[in-house]
Amino acid sequence: MNVYELIYEDLSRLGRTMGTEYTTESSLGLFNNIDDAKLEAEKQYGKKLKWFKSGKHLCTNDLGYVMYHIKIRGVK
Repeated sequence: MNVYELIYEDLSRLGRTMGTEYTTESSLGLFNNIDDAKLEAEKQYGKKLKWFKSGKHLCTNDLGYVMYHIKIRGVK
């Protein structure tokens, strides 16, 4: 069985002095289906998001201060 983890990547610390830049990630929860994960991200961001396949997961474009990822997690 698979679940879908929605991840919020905070990009607000990028664009600083080289060597001091970093991002952080926070899990926004696990979802039974990918559409529910997408809806939660759009609810938090406040508008419709465009999703792209990146390897084995989905992600949004860099939205300035945030980027969302949906990763497939297997449950045994």
